[in-house]
Amino acid sequence: MRASGIAPPSFALRPHPGISQFIKTEAMTSIISSDSLVEDLRKLVAGMPAGARLPTVRQLMSDYQVSQHFVQSALAQLRSDGVIASHVGRGTFVTPRPAQAANAKGRTVLTLAHDSPYERSDAIASLLHRALMERGCDSMVLTYSQSSQVMDMLRGGRRFDACIVQPRTSTLRSSMLAQLRDLSEVVIIEGQAADGLDVDAISNDPGTCVELALRHLIPLGHERIAWVSEQSDQNFFKLCVRAFDLARNLLAQEAASMPSVYLPPNLAERKVEALVGALQPLFAGGRTKSPTAVVISSFLDGNTVLEAFDRLGLSVPPDVSVIKVGTPDMESDHVGRLAIIGRPTYQATDTVLARLEWRWAHPGQPCQTIFDQPILQPFSSTAPVTSGTRRKRPSG
Repeated sequence: MRASGIAPPSFALRPHPGISQFIKTEAMTSIISSDSLVEDLRKLVAGMPAGARLPTVRQLMSDYQVSQHFVQSALAQLRSDGVIASHVGRGTFVTPRPAQAANAKGRTVLTLAHDSPYERSDAIASLLHRALMERGCDSMVLTYSQSSQVMDMLRGGRRFDACIVQPRTSTLRSSMLAQLRDLSEVVIIEGQAADGLDVDAISNDPGTCVELALRHLIPLGHERIAWVSEQSDQNFFKLCVRAFDLARNLLAQEAASMPSVYLPPNLAERKVEALVGALQPLFAGGRTKSPTAVVISSFLDGNTVLEAFDRLGLSVPPDVSVIKVGTPDMESDHVGRLAIIGRPTYQATDTVLARLEWRWAHPGQPCQTIFDQPILQPFSSTAPVTSGTRRKRPSG
C-alpha cells in the first residue's frame, strides 16, 4: 500500500500489441519522478513510530512498482536527511524525530494567495489556516492581484517564520520570491514546481498523472488516446505533455494515434469555444482515426468539459471516454461524472504542513520541489471500447 494509504492499482491486462507490453515492463517507471518516491517513503516513515523497521527493498519494489535503483536512491536520501538509519544484517529503521508540533507553536505563518478564482486553492488556503491555528501558530491569509502589491506591503520589514505562496493560475515572479526569502525563514510554493528557485514547492506529480490515465484507459481497450493541455507558464502542464509524449514513444505509437494538443492561451473567456476548437480536429477523421479517449489537463471546470463534447455531438461515454486532471474532492471539477486524476485538497494541505514542520526541524537541508502523488477517481465517464462503439463526425 502506498504511503498515502491508497493501494496501487491492479490491472487485468488485455493483449494489446506494444501497449500492454509497455504496461508489463518497467518502462513506465521512467516517467515517475524519483523525488515522488522519496516523498512517498517520507510519508510512510512519518506514520511509523521511532525504532520501527521499514519493509525490505524487495517489498518496496513490489509495493511501488519501481526498480531496485529507485528504492535504494530514495532510502539513501532519507538516510542523508536523518529520517532513517540502516544496520547491516538487521534492516532499516525509523530514527527518533524532533517534537515537530511543539516547534510550530507560536510561529508566524503568512499565506499569500493570488486572487485568480480557483476553488481548489481557496479550500486549501482555508484548511491550512485552520490547521496552523490548531497547532498554535499565528496564521494570516492575504490575497493579492499583482506581485508589486506584495512587495510594497512587505517593505515594512516584518519577518515571518514561514510564508506559503499560492500563485494559482498566475505567473510567480522571481523578484517577489527573493523578497520573501529575505523576510521569512521558510518559503513554500503550493501548487507549482520551483526548481532552481531556492524555495520548497509542492506540486501534483505530472508523471504519475499520465501513468494513472494510461493504466486506467489501456486495460479498457483504448489505444487512440489524446492529451489536451492548458497552455500556460505553469510547468506542471508542460511536464504532463512531456510525460505523455515520452509514454507514446515508449509505446512505439504514432503521434496521430496518441496526439498531444494545447488549448489556446488566456482562457478567461469563451472557454467552451476554445475547447471545442481544440477537440474538433481530433474527431474530423472519422471513426477509425478519432481518439476513443481524451484526457483534459486544464483549469477548465467539469461542466465546461462536458458541454464541449456535447457541442461536438459526442456522448461521454459511449462515443468517447474522458478523464480530467483536477481535484477529486471538488464537485465543480468532476460534477459527479468525470473520471478525475489529482490530489484531494486535504492531501495537498497535509503535504504542505508536513513539509513546513520538516523544514523547521531541518533548516539546513537543500530546498526541493516535492511531487505529491495523485489518485484517480473513476466516476462514470470512461468505458471499455467495443466494436459497436458509435463515433459521430462533428459538424463543421
